[in-house]
Amino acid sequence: SKFCSKLKLGFFAIEYSGHGKSSGKFTQGNITKWSNQVNFFIKKKVKNNKLGKNLSASISNKIKESSSSKEAKIQLLGSGTILREMMAASDILKKEYQVDSEVWSVTSFNELRKNGIEVERQNLLNPSETNKKSYIEECLGKQQGPILAATDYMRINADQIRSFTKKSFYSLGTDGYGRSDTRKNLRRFFEVDKEHIVAYSLSVLAKEQLITSKYAEDAIKKYDIDKNKPMPTKM
Repeated sequence: SKFCSKLKLGFFAIEYSGHGKSSGKFTQGNITKWSNQVNFFIKKKVKNNKLGKNLSASISNKIKESSSSKEAKIQLLGSGTILREMMAASDILKKEYQVDSEVWSVTSFNELRKNGIEVERQNLLNPSETNKKSYIEECLGKQQGPILAATDYMRINADQIRSFTKKSFYSLGTDGYGRSDTRKNLRRFFEVDKEHIVAYSLSVLAKEQLITSKYAEDAIKKYDIDKNKPMPTKM
């Protein structure tokens, strides 16, 4: 709530009060039904799009969008404190490189994976019916551009949803040994600060042939990123 207040955004939180055998009309059924009910409620109660949505059962929600270009665009998935780095990186990409982005808040990649597996199982058990989409496909399926996800956990956390996105997917995380330092220095060391996110975003877009590699090279040089630095897991 403090984060939304600072950005002058409306805020309310909805708690998912249980799994499986929960009682009560609101919690009957699985996470997909619950998320649909929540989104219906939000659309009914909120009359503008300046709302930061925090669904504690962990559905991803788009909280920021910059859009003008028809070509260069990237989807940024942030979790925890790294979400702020994502939002800052989005501003830099737009202002300094004219690259559009959409920032999504993901409160739990684990729950998104559970939903993906559930939908996958249902589709396999009903081969003659039209395939249903997972929640992450519904969110990102029609969105333009590759995906870059970043958290302050190991990369494997975000990688849980890789197979369900149906898009080019890249992840950043804090893989490596425990270290003692300031948060700013640790984020730079593990390459999850806004500067690395900007550089990697531009490199991803270059790899997808959406922009020239010059922009990525310029960002790597500007932010003094050492290409020859070993992976944090080897340091």
